[in-house]
Amino acid sequence: MCSILTTSHEEKPPQLRTRSTKQQVEEAAQLASFAVGLAKQLVEEHAVPAMRVEDVLLRPVRNCDANLMLELQAHLHEKLVSFTLMDIPRLRHLVETVADHHSTAAFAQSGKALDTVTIAAGALEQHEWELVMKKRHYD
Repeated sequence: MCSILTTSHEEKPPQLRTRSTKQQVEEAAQLASFAVGLAKQLVEEHAVPAMRVEDVLLRPVRNCDANLMLELQAHLHEKLVSFTLMDIPRLRHLVETVADHHSTAAFAQSGKALDTVTIAAGALEQHEWELVMKKRHYD
């Protein structure tokens, strides 16, 4: 939160710099709290690695990324009951990327399992064929 206030203060020309008002501090605190809540939700509910959340959400908030700050402030001020983190395009893209990665890994894992099942089925068929040949030989 302090870096949000510091960055916004440092971006102003020296003549326009003033002490932060109580309202500005409260808005920065709400924004920081909102961003941390979204980060926690990404990690816990969507299994996004914490380092990716840091790179995509928290670091840009600390550095006052104008686009992300505008999106977060808009959603924060709307206070919609139906809000989900998928409403923020950057976070939606992050969740979809991680989901695609997980589904690709699961597909690759299932492919390995399928190969194992196929090999086991082939070995079973070979064993059954050998049994049939032995029975025929003894008959």
